[in-house]
Amino acid sequence: MTYYIFLDNDKLNGVGQYPQLTEGVQNIEVSEDIYNDYITEPNKYVYLDGEIVENPNYAEEQAQARETTFNEEFFNTSLGYIRRKVTMKDGSTKDFLTDILPLLQVGVPIISYDKPDFTTGDMPKQNTDKLVTEEFINECKQQVLKDFYGAVGS
Repeated sequence: MTYYIFLDNDKLNGVGQYPQLTEGVQNIEVSEDIYNDYITEPNKYVYLDGEIVENPNYAEEQAQARETTFNEEFFNTSLGYIRRKVTMKDGSTKDFLTDILPLLQVGVPIISYDKPDFTTGDMPKQNTDKLVTEEFINECKQQVLKDFYGAVGS
């Protein structure tokens, strides 16, 4: 069997086991391993100096993407990182800042997370021994303002 990655304007643009006949698309024959790898991780490869090679910036790009996703899903407090969308025991999802924050009381246990190593795909370490403090509640209120208005003074 023959495997191809398609090149369109010097950009990788899909794979197939038969050549693509579209004008301007170049069909580059690759190994089965690269073909299968490209299917699951297309950003891992680039066209460089006339060849399809592993993207030399791939690990850094993946780490940056993980960090961006993490920063969208969590916010930082003195107790650690807090998940913005919380899954409740009944399976429902609540927004921490709008649904849970108004109900929090000082001394109640809270789940927080450590900042992960973005170079791996590992989930951040979970902390279950933290207790809500007045400082934490105020930080969460500041986060609501930051989310709503943008940057706010300290």
